[in-house]
Amino acid sequence: MKKILKKNQIIVTALAVLIAVAGYLNYTDNLSKKEKTKEANNNTYDSVYSQDNLSDENGEIKSLDGEGLDSSAENSGNDVNGENEKNDGTNQEETKEPGAAILTNGTSVSSYMVQARLNREQTRSKNKETLLEVINNKDLEENQKKKAVTSMTELTKTTDMENTVETLLKAKGFEDVLVTITDKQVDVIVNDAEMDETKKAQIENVVKRKTGIAAKNITITPTNNQ
Repeated sequence: MKKILKKNQIIVTALAVLIAVAGYLNYTDNLSKKEKTKEANNNTYDSVYSQDNLSDENGEIKSLDGEGLDSSAENSGNDVNGENEKNDGTNQEETKEPGAAILTNGTSVSSYMVQARLNREQTRSKNKETLLEVINNKDLEENQKKKAVTSMTELTKTTDMENTVETLLKAKGFEDVLVTITDKQVDVIVNDAEMDETKKAQIENVVKRKTGIAAKNITITPTNNQ
């Protein structure tokens, strides 16, 4: 009888040890998973805002300081211009003279402006979506979220300025106009075959007044129907 009790005690002790070991292993496994999840989120954050992984062509956000958020929007006009050159051949040619009109055929000017505006809006939308993902990510640090909030505020401010400038320019008679603001630079594409210094000065005055950006950083590109 004593031998049976002793044997049972050994079995109970062994089971207790096994349970303790299993509990410890489960604890360390959960802890490891949490660390890996946190590390993965940090890596995701870093990859989203890494200069090496972003480019002007795909419209992704470069940084969280409000700079470079809409870099591809800045180049949207150039991208569309390049596509039109391939499609139209001799109907469109690029000029090196500042302020000279882009030559397009009668049907391409409208599509050019529509595509440029679409590129800008898609870039803005993608930037906002990425920032919201950062802001709503519970696993990221608070300072990272604060930077994302700041960038979102700057992006909204930039979009509002673009819309305001376009509205004011349309009120002055520039019906078909696209304004893109990026890194203290302003690009204005306007459908006006008779752009002169007076009109150029009007556009610059509106842009300077509403954005605070100097005239030297304002590029005005007129389009010209042929």
